[in-house]
Parts: sequence; structure tokens; C-alpha cells
Amino acid sequence: MNPKDIKKKFLLAKVKKGITAWHIAALNGNLEAFEKLWFWAKETELNPDVMLLAHTDGGFTVLHIAAHENHVNILKKIWICAEECQVNPKDLKIKLLLAKNYQEITAWHIAAINGNLEAFESLCVFAKETGLNPDDMLLAQTEGGFTVLHMAAYGNHMDILQKMWVWAEDCQRNPKKLKRKLLLAKEK
Repeated sequence: MNPKDIKKKFLLAKVKKGITAWHIAALNGNLEAFEKLWFWAKETELNPDVMLLAHTDGGFTVLHIAAHENHVNILKKIWICAEECQVNPKDLKIKLLLAKNYQEITAWHIAAINGNLEAFESLCVFAKETGLNPDDMLLAQTEGGFTVLHMAAYGNHMDILQKMWVWAEDCQRNPKKLKRKLLLAKEK
């Protein structure tokens, strides 16, 4: 095996529960470590999809983890990484934003239930940048049927509820229709 292949395997090595060094850096908000891992990934020509979309055993990507911990600096770095090395960065960015774990939970759900407004706002900016339909994020349901609105209401996170409401209006041609869908979304 050549040194480049060994380094790629090293960068993608998983510990128990399928956690990579990327996941650990995102979890702890270690921007310097994340940037070094990214530098090495570029050096070894590691496919960014493989790194950024790698799932833990629970199905969590680095975006899920950074949103959970409200590490906006890591969220922004993930976004920059997606932009830098992709033939079609928009596709990778959309995959990141819509990625679901095994309970069908997105980074949006995670930011909403934890009341992580800064992470939620970053995700809104990213979604707007890609031109992603707000319905795809705001109406995405977990395996239990919960939307982002349900999650924010469950946690009594009024700032996120307000942000969602305003964002739904800013991003839609028919904001009343989306707001009605948000209010009428039912649990599965």
C-alpha cells in the first residue's frame, strides 16, 4: 500500500461507535484540529464527500455534531471545506443540509431542540446560499413525525421559533402556505 492510501485510511479510521477524528474535532469545537485534518485530507486527495458525510454508528455527520454543540466556527469551516474541493459544491452542501441520522433527524432538528440559535441561523444562511427549498428543511420529519417546529416548541426555544417563522416568510413565494404546512404537520 502506498503512503497516500495509508494516510487516507488513517484520516478515516473509526473508533467505537463509528466516530472519526473529524467527529471528535467537531464535538469539541477544535477548529485547529479540524483545519489540520482538512489540510491532510486535501494533501492526500481524500474525497470530501467521504469525510464530510461520514456517519457515526448512530448516523451523525460532522454537521449534526457541530449543530448539536453550537460550534458555529466548525459549521462555517465545514461549509468552506465543501466549497473548496468539490466539482459541484452545491450538491455536497445540499447533501450535508439534508443528511439524516437513523432516526431521520437532521442538523436542523438538532439545533432546534437544543436551542442553538447561532447554529440554526448558520444553517439558514447556508440553505439560502444553496437555494434549497425551505420546505425541505422546515417540514422534514423525524421517524416519529416531528418537524423542526415541533423540536423548537418541545424545548420552548422561542428565539428559534421566531427565526423559523421569519425565515419561512423570507424564503418563500407563498409564505402563508408554508406557515400553514408548519402548523398542520402531524406526527407519524
